[in-house]
Amino acid sequence: MRSVIPYLLIFSYILTIFFIPASRLAYSATHEEDGHKLKLDVAIYGGPGANRSSVARIVKLLEALNSSEALRNVSLAWSIVDLSDLKSDVFPLLYDLLIMPEGESGQKYVESFGKEGEVALKRFLALGGGYIGISAGAYAATSMILYFGNLEPSYEGWGIAPNVISFITNYIGNVILVAENSPSPDLLPANITVIETNGPVMNVRGIALSLFKLSAAEKAEGNIASMLGYPMIVLDIYNGSPVLLSGPRIELSEDANIFGALLLYISSMILAPNPSVLSKRLNLATMLLNACRQYMSSEERERGFQILTKASLKVSKGEYAEALDLLQDMIIRLRSTLRHSLSKAHEYHFLGIMIVSLLPIFFFSIMITYRLVKRYKAREVTPQT
Repeated sequence: MRSVIPYLLIFSYILTIFFIPASRLAYSATHEEDGHKLKLDVAIYGGPGANRSSVARIVKLLEALNSSEALRNVSLAWSIVDLSDLKSDVFPLLYDLLIMPEGESGQKYVESFGKEGEVALKRFLALGGGYIGISAGAYAATSMILYFGNLEPSYEGWGIAPNVISFITNYIGNVILVAENSPSPDLLPANITVIETNGPVMNVRGIALSLFKLSAAEKAEGNIASMLGYPMIVLDIYNGSPVLLSGPRIELSEDANIFGALLLYISSMILAPNPSVLSKRLNLATMLLNACRQYMSSEERERGFQILTKASLKVSKGEYAEALDLLQDMIIRLRSTLRHSLSKAHEYHFLGIMIVSLLPIFFFSIMITYRLVKRYKAREVTPQT
C-alpha cells in the first residue's frame, strides 16, 4: 500500500498541471497602460509551432513602444495566447489585433490550426480584428505558397491575404528593403535593413499593397537573388480588416521604429473613425454587452444600451471621432468585466480540479488509517504466551 502513495501524488500533480486552462494563464499575462489614448488589445500567438524567442522579442518591443511616444495616441495591452484561446468564442470579443510570430514553419501553423482554427481566425477578422504575420506567420496567411518559378503550390495557407502569393526562400542574412508605399515616412527611412531567415518574398495583386520591396541581399546565397524587386512587406484586406505580412524578421531589428511604424499603421486602420470600422465596433460593443449581461446590474445594462444608441446617432450625423471615443470607452470597460468574470470562472474550475485530484489521496489515507487501527486492535486482543 505504501508503494502506491508516491504514484498517487505524481498523478494528482500531473492532473492539476494539465487541467489548468491555458486561457487562464494567457489572461493573467495582460499588461495595460492608463491614459486617454485609444487602447489596442493585442494577442501574441504562443501556441503550437510558435518560436518562443520571437514571442519574447515581440513582448519586449511592445513594452518599449508603450513607454515611448512612437505610437502617439495609441496605448497597448497584450496577452500571449494559445490555440485553445484563439478557438474560444470570447477571443474576438477581447482582442483587436493578432500577431503571429516566426514559427517552425507556415505549414506547421496551418496543420496545427486545422479547419476549426482557420474558421476562428477568419471570424476574428470578420468582427474587425487585424493581423500581423511575421515569416512563418506570413506564409500561413497567404492563399498559395510556391517555389519561385513553379506554378504548383507547395501547400495552401489560410487565405486571409487573398491577394498575396508567397514564394519560398532559402536565405539567412540581412536584406535591404526599399519603400514603395511607406506606412510612416516620418518614422522610417526610404531604405531599411532587416534580418531575413527564410521568410517569404511575395507577389501582390488587386487591392493588396506592397509597402517594402527587396532591393538587395547582403550575401549571394540561396535563391533570394532571383527575387530582387519583389515585395517583402505587404498589406492586404480580408473582409474589411487589415492583414499585414512581413517576410523578414522585423521583430529582431535593432530599430524599434520599424516594428512600431507598422504597428501604428495597422492600428490606425483597426481604430479608424470611419463608417466601416464604426459599424464593426458597434457590433463588437453590442456582442460584449450581451456577453456581460449576467455580470451587470439592470442600471448598467440600460446605460450600455444608451451609449450604443448615442454612438449610432453620432455615426448617422457624421460625428465619427466622437462615436469612436464613446464605443472605445465602452469596449474597454466591458472587456474588463468579461476578463474578470473569466478569471473567476477559471479559479473555481482550478479549485474543483484540485479537489478532484486530491480525492484519491484522501481515500487511500482513510484506508491506510483504517488498516493500521485494525492491526493495532488485533495486537491488543492477542493472548500472551
